[in-house]
Amino acid sequence: MADKSKTLLSFAHRGEAQTFLKNGKYSAVEFAFDGVYESEQTFLVITGEGIQNATEKVTAVCAAFRAQISQVVNIGIAASLQDHIRLNEIYSVRTAYAEHYGKVAFKTFTSDDTTSQIDCLTAAERVLQKSYSDTLSAFAPIVDRELWGCASACALFKLPFRSYKLISDIAGDGELCPNIKERALDFSERLYQYYLSTLPDIDARTSSNDAPSLLPDGFYQTTSQKRQVQSLLKSLSLKYKATPAEIVAKINPGAIISNENNPKKRTAIAINALHDLRNPFNARLKAQLAKLCQPLTEQGGRVQFARDYEDDAVDISIKIQNPRQLASFKKSLEEFDYPEIIKILNGETDS
Repeated sequence: MADKSKTLLSFAHRGEAQTFLKNGKYSAVEFAFDGVYESEQTFLVITGEGIQNATEKVTAVCAAFRAQISQVVNIGIAASLQDHIRLNEIYSVRTAYAEHYGKVAFKTFTSDDTTSQIDCLTAAERVLQKSYSDTLSAFAPIVDRELWGCASACALFKLPFRSYKLISDIAGDGELCPNIKERALDFSERLYQYYLSTLPDIDARTSSNDAPSLLPDGFYQTTSQKRQVQSLLKSLSLKYKATPAEIVAKINPGAIISNENNPKKRTAIAINALHDLRNPFNARLKAQLAKLCQPLTEQGGRVQFARDYEDDAVDISIKIQNPRQLASFKKSLEEFDYPEIIKILNGETDS
């Protein structure tokens, strides 16, 4: 029997997959329908748009290669339904919902990424009207046309799935459709780079459950976290020309253990530290911004910047529980030095 070690990548459209097909050394698979490919480490299927297409084609591929497929990853574009979702950001999906002509399906599916916080609603039709978008926004912050079908097939075969969505447009604005087609190559390249640099090592031939832990005792790692650590250490070893053990020493795991009692949180801290090693500039920038945002965060506020600090936008939110808290937060907000934030983000200060 073949080793169950391959990932199935699922795309709705060829445009989203084009960079993967170009760079991934894929060969077309002779199959019942077109759009199935295989490389040394992955299968890839282009399902077409819609729940039915996604369900049928992912199910067919999983059935044909069930002895080899270990997990499914759905990758592609989605549209924003809520204001806090940023255009051009890539989000990991937590739960897949489905809408069937005005009604939300009772059955939902949860992804294997335990760190994700964004839900996705798969719509029965393209969301071109604002009235349709407003209705769907009550159920999830982003919308696509295929994820629920893909997740449904995974449930049938008891396969874990993950999904990563690049936000291409705002749902309900039909005028953006031609622009989306024109930007397909750009979207595909961004998704491919995200796949290579940000995702855990999902093409690893060795199961993370069987691979040795690269963090010392005292760190509890989920399967996803172990993959992420392995991928980061592989990248950092090349960057610094050092062994994985030498890279781990750079983040001072002993200090992490001393300052945090929860083994799971220790691992999250370690992963953040490894990310900072990979991008020291962003690490310094993050420290400067955290200092300026401290008055807000001390009041329970949440301050979020654009991915990789692509623009000057700052997303500030807080849960208010009493009038005193509101007054304190209002004062902190009035003192918030946003002009200094802009200077730091644009490299106009030496602080």
